[in-house]
Amino acid sequence: MDLSLALSREARWSDDALLCLRAAPGCTVLRAVTLLGRGGDSVTLDISKALGTSQWPKAGASVGAFGYQTTGGIPNAAGTLKTPPRMHLAAGMGLLLHPTSAASLSTLSLGGHFLGDEGVAGIVNACCSCPLSSLDLASCGASQRSVAALAALLRNSRTLRSLNLSGSFLGEAGVSDLMDGLQRNRYSDLQVLNLSDACVDSAGIQLIANYLGCAGCNQQSGLTSLDLSRNWIGLAGAMAIESALSVNRSLRSLNVKQSQIPKEGFAAIGQATASNAGCRLAAFTCDLFSLTEDATSLDLRNRCLTFEGAFLLAQCLPRHTHLRHLDVSRAYLGGEQGSAVLARMTALSPSLEMVVMDGEPIPLWPLKSRGGEEQLDLSSKRLGFASAQVIAAVLRTNLTLRTLSLRRNALGNLGAFEIASALKANPTLTELDLRENGRIQPLTAKRLRQLVVSLAI
Repeated sequence: MDLSLALSREARWSDDALLCLRAAPGCTVLRAVTLLGRGGDSVTLDISKALGTSQWPKAGASVGAFGYQTTGGIPNAAGTLKTPPRMHLAAGMGLLLHPTSAASLSTLSLGGHFLGDEGVAGIVNACCSCPLSSLDLASCGASQRSVAALAALLRNSRTLRSLNLSGSFLGEAGVSDLMDGLQRNRYSDLQVLNLSDACVDSAGIQLIANYLGCAGCNQQSGLTSLDLSRNWIGLAGAMAIESALSVNRSLRSLNVKQSQIPKEGFAAIGQATASNAGCRLAAFTCDLFSLTEDATSLDLRNRCLTFEGAFLLAQCLPRHTHLRHLDVSRAYLGGEQGSAVLARMTALSPSLEMVVMDGEPIPLWPLKSRGGEEQLDLSSKRLGFASAQVIAAVLRTNLTLRTLSLRRNALGNLGAFEIASALKANPTLTELDLRENGRIQPLTAKRLRQLVVSLAI
């Protein structure tokens, strides 16, 4: 059975965590190790087959494990008490992660506990013999000096799927070692990498992008989730990411929030995802918007997305399979071009059911033919030109709707013209009500009458 070990971030291990050695009832041989923390947090490891009994104290003894001694002691071979030496967290964990005692350790979470380079290196070296699938060393004090051990782990592990190094001090040299370790492992299964706030500059981003471009060229291998938030990416780093995403086919989630990326960088990333037919990027988090992989609703009301943000969001929509509701009312999308590209992509979204552009929510389910409805009433919903763009985009592929009422809205002549353009590709809609939508020019009305059997205007 796989064993997971997680030290609570709330527990003050440096003060009162104990390494408790206990024996099974009636036995004189150590059977389990339990880590106890403030508030009752505990983790028990069965090490009955871990080490020879001569290397362990007898049952009932306790030793201070993380820098502080207890009042008790350890019985030695002569039966007398000997006060244990002070032990650092890394020393205590190194004891637990003995090669023979960690044969089933799959998850190790030490996030929030400062270990320093020596502690990180010691624990990582001990983990080399473990079938780890997840390793969390967030804010543990890892830097360039301890990255060599991490690089060795990445170079040899075939089971590690998630690595969290957020809050580290990697720098360009540290990132270089990590990426080298990954590139040298042809059997690497690493899918989730968190380098948030890891002191990575644009040169380090270039190294990461090189790996993304090489290892992510097929959907069966490569990173699927990458967090680069709170680093210095800038325009140079964004261009490197753009180059990687133009060929990458594995990455599904990317976080670049608070990374000093200008709008030209977002434009380049958006163009890369649009030009790469095999791109799988569905979740994107930046200073403009945050769309996570499991998000079902996205509220961007009153946000300044700009055209670059709207374009990038639009590229994610057709690949996102959980988003149900999108609200961009009163958001700045960069003018008509931004709302147009976003409207087109809402029609391609496989999961989106409701979208709000400039009035009340527009139900996309009946417009996408999935419900098989033949009549739809969207009257008196304060829909404007942006909403008309969405309706027009979805109508181009609708093959069931026959009657559509848009009475008492604010579509205007431009909105009516958008609807007319969509009806050229729609052979089924025969009745359209556009009364009380502002002034519609005669040329637009004439065009509509040529496309529908019954028009109220």
